[in-house]
Amino acid sequence: MTSHTALKVWQVLDDLWRAPCSCGDSWAADTKVKANRLRNKHIHACAVQARKTKGRCGMTKVYFDIGGEPVPAEECMWVWIAPCGCECAWAVAEDYCHSADEAWDNFSGSKAARRRDEKLGFQVEIKRHKDIRVSDKCPHIPRFGVPPRPEVDGHTWAVKDRARVQHLVPLVIGKNSYGRAPDGGLVLALCGRSDAYFWSTDRCAADGLVECASCLKAARERLAGAA
Repeated sequence: MTSHTALKVWQVLDDLWRAPCSCGDSWAADTKVKANRLRNKHIHACAVQARKTKGRCGMTKVYFDIGGEPVPAEECMWVWIAPCGCECAWAVAEDYCHSADEAWDNFSGSKAARRRDEKLGFQVEIKRHKDIRVSDKCPHIPRFGVPPRPEVDGHTWAVKDRARVQHLVPLVIGKNSYGRAPDGGLVLALCGRSDAYFWSTDRCAADGLVECASCLKAARERLAGAA
């Protein structure tokens, strides 16, 4: 079974614990603690050299356990698997995604979004580069196995300043733009619980923010009534 834990120290066949550094050097000792102690002394020197040369030496070599075999992080990527089974996104494992939690942070953007995505059936998995099949072309309906969020005519999903969730507001706003009422007054969200003078659809501002549950409910009720 594949483990999603990065192996920063791994055991070799001669029963010695080997502690590698990205510069290529490594140390073997009869215990993990001793091997780590030897490596840590070297890593400090590596870090000093890396700052001088702008190189990468000084970073601990990271391995992932894939099929019982330690695989270097530079040969791996995290894959985001949609509920339908299609691979819909990837993240580089070598630089900053050394665990499943870090991969989730990269894909979902927030704890709330992760809870939503896990509930929908998304998963993360570490794979070798050669085994990845990521594509934005999904043959399933709905696409990637996720029903689209409800859309109401004359309304747009948007966020306000310092928002914690996305709201459905009675404004027509283009992508990566902002909107306000014609009279310059407050604009009340469909849920009736949040208002603002300006609402934005900026992708960066909305990243990691889930949809307001009350807005979702109100939108579905309105669409059901219209039908």
